[in-house]
Amino acid sequence: MESTDQTFLQIVAARLPDLSPQLQRAADYLLEHPDEIAMHSLRGVAQGIGVPPPTLTRLAKALDCRDYEDLRNRCRDEIRNRNISLADKIAALQKGGGTDDAKQAFAVRHAKATVANIESTLADLDLEALRRASDRIAASDRVFVCGALSGAVLADYLIYIASMSFANWHRIGASDMNEAARIAKVDDKSCVISIGFTPPATRTVELTRLCKEKKAYILVMTDRASNPIVPFADEAVYAATQSPQFFPTHMSFILLIEILAGMLARRGGDKAIDRAKEIAATKLALGEHYIR
Repeated sequence: MESTDQTFLQIVAARLPDLSPQLQRAADYLLEHPDEIAMHSLRGVAQGIGVPPPTLTRLAKALDCRDYEDLRNRCRDEIRNRNISLADKIAALQKGGGTDDAKQAFAVRHAKATVANIESTLADLDLEALRRASDRIAASDRVFVCGALSGAVLADYLIYIASMSFANWHRIGASDMNEAARIAKVDDKSCVISIGFTPPATRTVELTRLCKEKKAYILVMTDRASNPIVPFADEAVYAATQSPQFFPTHMSFILLIEILAGMLARRGGDKAIDRAKEIAATKLALGEHYIR
């Protein structure tokens, strides 16, 4: 009999004898590689196991998950609930070996995980949601990008490239002295792009909540549906972040940011072109780029 305090993997192991041979094969893989389920799309995992994709859908149902995406979330929870600190992860990397071969093996694993994350993010991307968000953002009076802690660098990057085409973008969540003045401008004609990892930055959650109360349109970019900024979203897109590195990878977030920036530039019309020309001329006048 299953206990309420059993982990998900313990539940899978307990149900293993009752599964069909094909489902047992898939469940064995899940028990050995929950990180692979967490990172990869249904088709990618099915190909790796050597079973038809519907097998994983049936396994999800047999484990009381709504669908494969719910199964992935359970595996992600399992990984995160191990409560391994960043210091422990760094120590584990160091114990992996100090030879060049070991370092090369890590480099290859990390590169492969990054590629897998990008493929998974693309496979699961709700492109229609991103199109709807792009239409709304391009037509908005003001756009605010929110991100703190590990999301801050992503928010800064999005602001930097989007500002090449648009003059009405603003940064929030950076905790500078003008923060309140910018947030005061958020209204029902504004769009907010909120970027957050799990566990989320408190500032990102609270600012996203405040912007929702001010009736702004909100696009959320995050790594999972259970992130507390998701309930405030009008649209949400997700990035896969699993990695053998000690810190979640940012690469899939960068992919989403660059896709969004490109979609917005296509909607910018002549104003976006004029804006890019003006910025290029200003950079030249300021001598910002080194020219021999």
